[in-house]
Amino acid sequence: MSDSNRNSTSWVGLFFNAFTAFLHIQKGDSGSKKTVRVSGAVLKRGIFLALDYWVTAVEAVFSVWLYANLPLTGTALLVTIFLSLWVFEIVVALFFIIQWRITGIDITLSEDWRRAIDVISEGSKRVGTVAYWLKILKAVIWDGPEEIVIFCHKELRSIYKISLVLLGVTTFQAAFWGGTFIGMYEFVVQPIISYLW
Repeated sequence: MSDSNRNSTSWVGLFFNAFTAFLHIQKGDSGSKKTVRVSGAVLKRGIFLALDYWVTAVEAVFSVWLYANLPLTGTALLVTIFLSLWVFEIVVALFFIIQWRITGIDITLSEDWRRAIDVISEGSKRVGTVAYWLKILKAVIWDGPEEIVIFCHKELRSIYKISLVLLGVTTFQAAFWGGTFIGMYEFVVQPIISYLW
């Protein structure tokens, strides 16, 4: 067997092992048990995505409503929107974290991602490190701090560290998404409305 075939085989095996780790499938699991695990992952992610997109829609509508209706202007308006979104982001993140801690059910699938990335790291430290930081980056920009807290729960053992992650990521997300929603309203929605009416 050539080196390229051996390398491609090892990569296929590595990602197969990561996939089965993600789904928490053990060697010797029956077909029905595998089906339950896959269905469970799909259901949990579906619930999380539905809640997450609903929350994002509420944030967008709320930001635009504040922007359009508050009798504030300039910095005062932007600070009010930022603080409102920041508190909202913290409450949402705490909801998911507390739900996970109480029930032990991770609907974000962050524990599953961590298991899979740990398996990848065992096969290739470099690829595992890249996957780890891509997951963190995605959580910072899109998924939210709850995914980082659950994904990194082994490292974030203290309330202090968890609080730093929550405050840091929610601060970034409130500023980023607040600016994005306001920008979309001002530069896309308002011109369309003005054109149509």
